[in-house]
Amino acid sequence: MVNRREQDSGSRVLVIDPDPEERWRLVYLLKRRNIRVVATSSGRTGLDYLSRHAVGLVISAVVLSDFPGLGIIRGL
Repeated sequence: MVNRREQDSGSRVLVIDPDPEERWRLVYLLKRRNIRVVATSSGRTGLDYLSRHAVGLVISAVVLSDFPGLGIIRGL
């Protein structure tokens, strides 16, 4: 039996970027291609989301004010 987290893993992209314009651009481009997107400006919020949901892809800024972007990727 496949759990819900594994089943949904390829259906969502998480965008983490503190810059609202960059975040909006990424969300806009992905949604135009019918990709489900979740976006946040905070690294800690992104990590919290990842602890509860599976995603197929994480797009993160490298420089975040509250958490290193590369630390998020390492934590996967």
